[in-house]
Amino acid sequence: MIALTLSLCILFDTIFIGRGIGSEGLAVLNIALHVFNIFIASGLLLGIGRAITFSIDLGGKKVESARCIFTLTGLKEAIQAIYPHSEIQRCIIHQLRNSFKYISYKDLKEFSKDFKIVYTAINEQQHLENLHAVKDKWEEKYPYALKSWESATGMC
Repeated sequence: MIALTLSLCILFDTIFIGRGIGSEGLAVLNIALHVFNIFIASGLLLGIGRAITFSIDLGGKKVESARCIFTLTGLKEAIQAIYPHSEIQRCIIHQLRNSFKYISYKDLKEFSKDFKIVYTAINEQQHLENLHAVKDKWEEKYPYALKSWESATGMC
């Protein structure tokens, strides 16, 4: 269905651009369509590849590994497999949401106050020191809340 829709769009674009702009417009469209196909192919490669690894992990009873794919930790490896020189920066909002979902409501305010020093650190050294301080206080009660921060900073 997607291929049919894409083919119809290409057909109509060709007709309108050919009539309105002429042969130069058709030449640009010819180049743009190939670039567009490269982006679609890259997206499909990432999506299908991670879906296959998810299925393999889930079928092999590796639930923790499969869960990592849905919490976006597998996305970094998927992107770097195709673009090895890329640098990935994680969204701090997603990191915080991922951490706070493991905290009970009665401890959330105190944990948030303690945890603020981690994500407001001015450099990596201070960030790691603050993370260790928070980890010492909260790891026994909420070990999963800090796990994504450890993997993001390379501590594990």
